[in-house]
Amino acid sequence: MSAFDTFAGKALAPWISRGLGEAVVYQPRTGAPRPIQATVIRNPPASNNLSGQDVAPRMTVLVSNDAATGISSTELDTGGDKILVAYRKGTTAQAYAISWNPDDGQVGGMLNLKLR
Repeated sequence: MSAFDTFAGKALAPWISRGLGEAVVYQPRTGAPRPIQATVIRNPPASNNLSGQDVAPRMTVLVSNDAATGISSTELDTGGDKILVAYRKGTTAQAYAISWNPDDGQVGGMLNLKLR
């Protein structure tokens, strides 16, 4: 992790999550679910996969890369972890599977998670 990521993780990420975030529930495949603060981007733009096809996640969620205040990249298991969040604010929350690319999925102390 770069010096910027370390600084941002300690100073900026918690501020962004608290200021722009909402409460969601992280449900690890093993272990107890826990509430975290996340910035939820509903209806994000599609991106291309390696085959050139458009792939659009249901939502993108930005969380602090920290096990105490968000989700640590070392604990994340994209093979079974889920995030419980409402697709529209005020509606019933549902569990969405997480996908994450370590090459482009973290910036400034935050994890950029795609929900499907």
